[in-house]
Amino acid sequence: MSNDQNVSAESGVERDDPPVLANSPNHKPSPFKLTVSNKPGDLVISSPSSKTPKSTNPISNRRKFGKKNGSPQGEGEANSPTSDSNENLSPTQLPSVPVHFLAEAYSPSTHPLLEAAQVGNLRQVNSILEQYPSSIHATDRTKSTALHLSAEAGFVRVVNALLENGADCNAVDGEGCTAHLRAATNGKTDVLYQLTEFGSEPLNKANTQGSTPLHKAAAFGHVDTVEALVNLGADLAARTSDLCSPLHHAASQGQSKVAKKLVELGGYIKAVDIDGAQPLHHAAILGDLRTIASLVDLGADLHAKDHYGRTPIFYAAMKGQCNALVKLASLGAEVEAVADDGSTLMHCAAHGNHTAAIKAIAELGVSVHTASSVDGSYPMHWAAYEGHQSSVVVLLELGASVASSTISGCTPLHAAAGGNSFDSRNLRTAEYIIQLGADVNIKDRSGCTPLHWASSKGSAIVTQGLIKAGADVHVATPEKITALHRACSRGHLHAARVLISEGSKINARTANGSTPLLQAAYAGHTDVVEQLLTVDADFTLGLRQGGGTPMHFAAAAGQVAVLVALFKAGCDVNALAQDRSTPLHWAAAQPNLDAIVALSVLKADFGAEAADGSTPLHWAAAKGNASAVGLLVQCGSQVNTTNFIGGSPLHVATAAASVDVINLLVHLGAQTTSADQHGGTALHWAALKGNIEAVRALKKRGSDVTAVATDGSTPLHWSACKGHMEICNLLINLGADCSATCYDEYNSAASRWASEMGHEEVSNYLMQLAVNAEKQKRRVRL
Repeated sequence: MSNDQNVSAESGVERDDPPVLANSPNHKPSPFKLTVSNKPGDLVISSPSSKTPKSTNPISNRRKFGKKNGSPQGEGEANSPTSDSNENLSPTQLPSVPVHFLAEAYSPSTHPLLEAAQVGNLRQVNSILEQYPSSIHATDRTKSTALHLSAEAGFVRVVNALLENGADCNAVDGEGCTAHLRAATNGKTDVLYQLTEFGSEPLNKANTQGSTPLHKAAAFGHVDTVEALVNLGADLAARTSDLCSPLHHAASQGQSKVAKKLVELGGYIKAVDIDGAQPLHHAAILGDLRTIASLVDLGADLHAKDHYGRTPIFYAAMKGQCNALVKLASLGAEVEAVADDGSTLMHCAAHGNHTAAIKAIAELGVSVHTASSVDGSYPMHWAAYEGHQSSVVVLLELGASVASSTISGCTPLHAAAGGNSFDSRNLRTAEYIIQLGADVNIKDRSGCTPLHWASSKGSAIVTQGLIKAGADVHVATPEKITALHRACSRGHLHAARVLISEGSKINARTANGSTPLLQAAYAGHTDVVEQLLTVDADFTLGLRQGGGTPMHFAAAAGQVAVLVALFKAGCDVNALAQDRSTPLHWAAAQPNLDAIVALSVLKADFGAEAADGSTPLHWAAAKGNASAVGLLVQCGSQVNTTNFIGGSPLHVATAAASVDVINLLVHLGAQTTSADQHGGTALHWAALKGNIEAVRALKKRGSDVTAVATDGSTPLHWSACKGHMEICNLLINLGADCSATCYDEYNSAASRWASEMGHEEVSNYLMQLAVNAEKQKRRVRL
C-alpha cells in the first residue's frame, strides 16, 4: 500500500484501502443478496431473513459529528466496517435498488451512496456514481444528501467528487441547512473553500431558524472557520429570525475568541436583537466572565438598554449569574439602574428565585426596600407572585416586610394568592406569609382580599388554603363584588366549586345587580353556568339598570351553549328586560347570527315588541347589519311591521344610513311609501338625518321626492330645517319642488323652515331657486 493511498484519520484525507478477500478475517458478509430484476438496469435488494430490508448502516450508532468515545474521528477510519465490507464490492455486487428509486429518500435503511459519503469512502462513492448517476440526489429521512453528510464530516475529496458529479450545493435538508452550513457547524474550513468554488450563494443562506453558516461557526467557536467565511463573503450583519447576529451567537455561547475575531473583521458590537439586546446582554445571560470582559474591552456598552430598558447586568440578575453580576459591576455597570417597568436588579433576581444572586446584589448596595417606580411593587411582591418561598425568606433576612404594599394596595399575600403558579408552590408561600402575621382578609385599594386574587387567577388549591387559613368568602368590594363573582366571570370552575362548597352566596349581586350566573353567561363559561344552575342560581335576576337577565347577556354575546343550558334549566327564552326587550332583540342588535339561529330553534318570538313597539328586526336595521336583517326575515320577522310612532324597519335603516339594509328590505318587500304617524316616509327620515347615500338608494328604489307628510311638508322641508345643503341640492336635482309649501299658517316653503332654524345659507339658496323658478314660469306664459 502506498503512502498516498493510506492516510491516517487525523490527516482528514480519504484513503483507498486494499481489497479485502472473502476469506479475510476482516471480511463481513452483507446480509443482503443481489438479484437482478426483469427491468434492464434495475437491481433489487433482498434479505435472506426477511422480505423487508434492514438497515446495514455501519455508522448508525456514531455521533452526528463523526466523534466516537469523545475523540475526533477522521475520514475512512481504520475501524470503519464500511471500508472493509462495501468498498471492495464490484459495481454488480453493491447493495442497490432500482435506478428510478435511487434519487429518492432511502427508507428504512440509509442509501448506499449516503453511507459511503458519510464515512469518506471515496472509492465506493465513485463506483456508485459511475453506475447510478441519478443517485447524486438521494436523501435520507432528514432530507440530507451525500454532500451534506460528507461536508459535515469534512471529507474534502468526497465533497469534490460529489460536486463534480452534479451535487447541488444549494440543496437543503429538513431543517433548511445547506452543505455550507453543516460544514461550518463542524468547523470544516477546507470543505467550505471547496464548496464555495462551486457556488458562493449558500454562504449566506439561512436555515429555518434564520441561522447562516457564520452564525453556526460562531456559536460553536470555530475561529478559523469564522475568518474563512468572512473572507469568502459571509455577511457579518446577517440576522436570524430573532434578529441575532453572529456576534450575538458567539457571545451567548461564551466564544470569546470568536467574538474578538468577529469584531476585528468588522462585526458590530452594538448590534441589537429583536428585544433590543446587544451581544453583551447575551454574554451576561450565560455568565461567561471571559466573554464579558472581552466584549467590554472591545467597546461593548455596559449601559446599553434593550427595548424594555434593561442593561446587561439585568440579564445577569434574571439568570442568577452571581459572578457575572460582580464582574459587570466591577467593570462599571450601574447596579442601581431601573428598567422601564420600574424594576431593579433585586426585583429580577427575586422573580427568578435566585437566592444567591439576591444576596450578591444586596452586597453590591441594592436595597430590598426599593420599590418599582411604576407600580410601587417591591422585590418581595415579585418573589411572592411566583411562589418563591426561598426568595421570600432571603428577602426577609435582608429586611423586607410582608406588610409592604404597592400603589394599588397589593401586599405580598395578595401577590402570592394571585400568582403565576397553579400548584402548591404559591399556597406554601401564602401560608408562610400568613404565619409571619399577614392578615388573610387584608384589602387592597379596590377592596379585594387575597381570596379575590386567588379566585380571579383560578387556583382552587390556593383558594381552599386561604379559606382554611380564615379567609371570609362573603367579603365584597365597595362595588359588592365577591370572590365568587371573580371566579365565575373568568370561568374558573374549580375555584368556583370551592367557594360554593364553602358557603359563598350563589345569587350575590354587585352594585349594578350582576350575579355570578349573569357574568358567567355573558363570558360564555358554560361549565360554570351549569354548575351554578345545579345549585339553584336564580336565572331571573338581571341588572338593576336595564334589567337584562343572563339569557339576554348570553344572546348578546352569542353564547349559544349557554343559551341552551339556561333554556334547559327553565329560563324563559322571551324573558323581558326593563324596556321589554327580549334576548332576541339583544342578539339582533349586536348582531349575533349564531344566537339568532339558536333562539329561533328555541322558539323565540320574532314579533316581540319592546316598550317602544320595536321588534328585533327594527333593532337589527338600526345597526345596519344586512346579514342579521335577512336572517330575521327568513326566521319569520315581518318586514313592514311598525313601532309605536309608525316607523318601519326601512325608516330605521334610512336613519342609520345603511344602503345595504335599505336595498335588502325593499327587495324583501318593504314599502317605500309607508309613512309614520306624522306621515313621514323613509325618504323624509333619510333627509332629516342628512344621509345622502340613503336618499340616493331610496330614490333609486322608487321613493317619491315630492311626498308630503300630514302637515304638507316634503323631504326638502325636513332636510332644510337641519341645514343639510348637500341633501337639499340632491333633492332639487331629483325633482323636489323648492316652492312647495306646508299647511301651517304661513304656508311655509322649505326656505322658511331653514331660516327659522338659523340655516340662512340654505334658506337663501332655496329662495333664489324659487325666484328663478318663478321667472322661468313667467317666460313660459309670455
